[in-house]
Amino acid sequence: MFWDDLMPTETADWAAAQMRSPQPPPNLVFAPPPEQAEAAERIRFAFDRHVEISPRTGTVRIAGPVDGLPLDEILDFFVNTASFHRDLDHEVELRTDEQPPKFVRRQVLTRIEGTASLGPGGRMTWFDLPSGDFVDISLRQRAERVRAVGWRSPREVEAAVAAMVGDARGFRLRAAFGYSEPSGYEVAGLCRPSFVFVLDGPPMEGAPHWRVSIAVPASRDDDGDGGAAGRGQDSDWCV
Repeated sequence: MFWDDLMPTETADWAAAQMRSPQPPPNLVFAPPPEQAEAAERIRFAFDRHVEISPRTGTVRIAGPVDGLPLDEILDFFVNTASFHRDLDHEVELRTDEQPPKFVRRQVLTRIEGTASLGPGGRMTWFDLPSGDFVDISLRQRAERVRAVGWRSPREVEAAVAAMVGDARGFRLRAAFGYSEPSGYEVAGLCRPSFVFVLDGPPMEGAPHWRVSIAVPASRDDDGDGGAAGRGQDSDWCV
């Protein structure tokens, strides 16, 4: 995944640079979990494999052994049948500066309507663990496409980052723009284009490394952004 390194004082300018189009990408309302599971069920019939489907989230897990599985065919099938305007992100290997953990054999990210899907959702991940291999596929089916009112103020984005950083020193701040999509272990209803920020603390001998992140909605909506909300922030300010 591609991340830009920033200083907190650069956040507003960086966010403004992402707002190239007059209108932000739409908000996406995902289908309820039972419909997600029904769409995922098609994999079980299309491929004679051991497939576990979570009725709570619609997540697909293909249990091992994974070697020999037609993963590309399965992923193409799932993208074409259970999602919408979603493409495989073939440029991810060229855009990444951070390798996945050693227990991740392969990871395929996706784009929604041309915009990167960020976060743990919207991808296929092949895990190689001592207990065995398995593949998680988390590509959700859209139920509704909702147009946003407009872009959020870059200064509001900067204020959110400043609050996250606080008095931290020696940190690394990275940023990316895309759809903030939750993991396959979470129920997802609304997916919004967001500015995602990751703050890594400095390495300290004898102390664990710390990392925090926030996703600031990039768009403004009628619900929660009016005068009644004060401060111009949604109830789902961090998504």
